[in-house]
Amino acid sequence: MSTKQVGFKDHFNLDDTTLKKHHAIKQTSLEAYRDIQESLGDRQKRIYVLIKSLGSPTNKEISTFGGIEINCVTPRTNELVKKGLVQECKKRICKISGRTAIAWSIV
Repeated sequence: MSTKQVGFKDHFNLDDTTLKKHHAIKQTSLEAYRDIQESLGDRQKRIYVLIKSLGSPTNKEISTFGGIEINCVTPRTNELVKKGLVQECKKRICKISGRTAIAWSIV
């Protein structure tokens, strides 16, 4: 299954000028955004965007809603945790599997 890679700016249809003018983002936030952009691989970015847009998804929900194989999702969430960008938010019943699973959130 082929999936289109989605970056932050593509996902939110933003550029730096838009971020500065229309969202009144502090300079430090903009710098942090750029650092994240530069430090993540394409798959990590995609998982990060999905976690951010889905709220507090489980790996299986990320896999299903993002159209990504679960064996690609789990390692990326673990990498994002190690980078300090994602954290375990709670354990809850997964909407897809019906089992208790870790739900993730952006730090």
